Amino acid sequence: MIGEKVIHQPDLKLAVPHDWERPSLAARLRAWTVGHRWSLLMLLGLLIVAAVLHGSGMTRAPAFDDDEGTYVAQAWAVQTRHALTHYTYWYDHPPLGWLLLAAWTWTTGAFSRASSAVAAGREALLVVHLASCGLLYALGRRLGLRRGFASLAVLLFTLSPLALFYQRMVYLDNLATPFLLGAFVLALSPRRRLSAYAASGACFAAAVLIKETSALLL
Repeated sequence: MIGEKVIHQPDLKLAVPHDWERPSLAARLRAWTVGHRWSLLMLLGLLIVAAVLHGSGMTRAPAFDDDEGTYVAQAWAVQTRHALTHYTYWYDHPPLGWLLLAAWTWTTGAFSRASSAVAAGREALLVVHLASCGLLYALGRRLGLRRGFASLAVLLFTLSPLALFYQRMVYLDNLATPFLLGAFVLALSPRRRLSAYAASGACFAAAVLIKETSALLL
C-alpha cells in the first residue's frame, strides 16, 4: 500500500567453511582399518587356520558323492552348453547354486586344471567356507560378543569333525550358508539404514534360490 514501508528480511544461510571436504573413500577405508585392526588380525589368523585345515586333502576326503557330481555336472552344462542342466528332463532345486559354481569354474578355469570336476567344485567350496567364517565372526561381533568369543565361534564352526566332513562337499547347503550369514549381518547393521535391510533381504532371497530349505530360517 502507498505510504507503507516494506522491510526485506535478509536470507539466512548456513555458513559452511570453504575448506570443508568430505573424506575420500581411501581415507574412510584407512580409518576403518585402523579402528578394527585387532579384529582384522584375529580374523586373518582364523582364516589361515580354516584354509589350511579344509584345504589339505580336500580332493581325497571325504569320498566323492553322487549329489556333488550332479551339481558340478549342472555347472558344466551352464558353462559349456548354456543350459541349466545336462538332463533332457529334470526336476531339481532352484538353479542359483550351480550358476555360482559355473561362475567360479569359468572365471578360474577350474575344469581344465583340477584333477577332476568334483575337485574343481570343492575349490569353490573352500572359498565359500572362508567367506562363511568371516561372516560368522562379523555376526558374533554385531551380536555383542567379545573378540575371543567370536573367534571361538569360528573355531567351533571350522574345527568340528562334522564341518571337516560335510563343508568340503559340493552341497547346496554349503553354498547357501554365507548368504544366510550375510543376511543376519546386514540386518544387524548398527546404522540401521534401509539399504542394509534391503541387502539383507536380497541375501536371504539368494540363499532360498540356492537351497529352498533356507526358507525355514525365516
